[in-house]
Amino acid sequence: MGSESGERRDIVIFGATGVTGQMVLEHALDRWPGDRIAIAGRSLARLGDVITKVRALLPGHSANLDKVLLLEADVAKYDSLVRMCQSARAVLNCVGPFRFYGEEVVKAALDSGTHYLDISGEPYFLESVEEKYRDAVRARGVYIVGSCGFDSVPADVGLNFLRDNFPGELTGVEAYLRFSGGPSGYIFNFGTWQSLIHGFAGEAQLRALRNGRNLTPVKYYGPKLPNMGTHHYVKDMGYCVPFPGADRSVVARSQRASSEIFGISPVRFTPYVVVGGLKNLILLFIWGIVFGFMTKFSFTRYLLETFPRLFSFGCFSKQGPTRQQMTECRFGWTFKGQGFISTFERDNEKKPTVHASSVFSGPDPGYIGTAKMLCDAALTVLNEQDKLPPGGGVYPPGTAFSRTAIVERLQKSGFQIEMLDSQA
Repeated sequence: MGSESGERRDIVIFGATGVTGQMVLEHALDRWPGDRIAIAGRSLARLGDVITKVRALLPGHSANLDKVLLLEADVAKYDSLVRMCQSARAVLNCVGPFRFYGEEVVKAALDSGTHYLDISGEPYFLESVEEKYRDAVRARGVYIVGSCGFDSVPADVGLNFLRDNFPGELTGVEAYLRFSGGPSGYIFNFGTWQSLIHGFAGEAQLRALRNGRNLTPVKYYGPKLPNMGTHHYVKDMGYCVPFPGADRSVVARSQRASSEIFGISPVRFTPYVVVGGLKNLILLFIWGIVFGFMTKFSFTRYLLETFPRLFSFGCFSKQGPTRQQMTECRFGWTFKGQGFISTFERDNEKKPTVHASSVFSGPDPGYIGTAKMLCDAALTVLNEQDKLPPGGGVYPPGTAFSRTAIVERLQKSGFQIEMLDSQA
């Protein structure tokens, strides 16, 4: 277990003392030998504690853990971030909220010529990084790929999978997300709660960023997807509401970039989350009104962050889920696509003539699933650069990995990604 080295490792996991960072280390050990891994955080002693914990959980990796490099790094000390990034070919950033702590890591990676991946689900951070660093990143020839966890690999890569296997020209996708906990229940992690709070609070900031970019409108084909309003009912699913996460904005960025770089026709995308019965729907609306109001003021935001379990009706806590809860939890995205048999029909018919569905499902999205996805994304960046968009850049996962073997990697990691049916 070293504390310094002159040779670049393959990856450095920043934030390894957190629950997510530790989980990433556990799954990284299945993909790299210990002497290709570094972990970083503010305290070498706490990093040593992480090694001890993982050794107890994974005794078969004990020899590998002895070779993992430990590095001290702090977002408040830029030189330490540069040294961390210089230690590896790719930095895997697990330290959020990213709107507060992410940009310095991006800058350090750029200055170090190191690829950067994170698990951010924060549109403002993701889009501001793209706007500020796009040209500099391309000039340096490195890749900055955000949203490489549950936000937003399943949505972005899942849509690409459906498009690649669609029996015709895909023009629109409605996606439905379902969570299933086990007998132990499930509690979402505190980092996601913080991102929700500051995402709602910073809506005006995000609008200003988007208005200032003056992007050319994307040319979509086929009819617009229906506006389902605040909720709608789907047979065999229950009540569904618009998904409040980053997936819609990430997929939109991906469709724009893929159209510009690869000439792929962009696909409209609307994500929903399944809430179940009417009681759940009513409780969600009440909570949403209260939560939205409380994010507008600094004191009430303080209360939300101080008492997450109270104000989330027990859905979030600072401790997050237990190992048992993680093991029992699963998620599943169902993608319902519409389109046309050919581009000729697409350009001349008003009503879609082909429909097909696919699924992207897997283990606990908050930790286990996210850790696996981040590791597989890093493997893809490091091993398939000839299949990434040429010359480096800032990309969502759907654009970065559209021509790679990311789906096969994810399937080997235990994710179910497959077509369900098609109808012409």
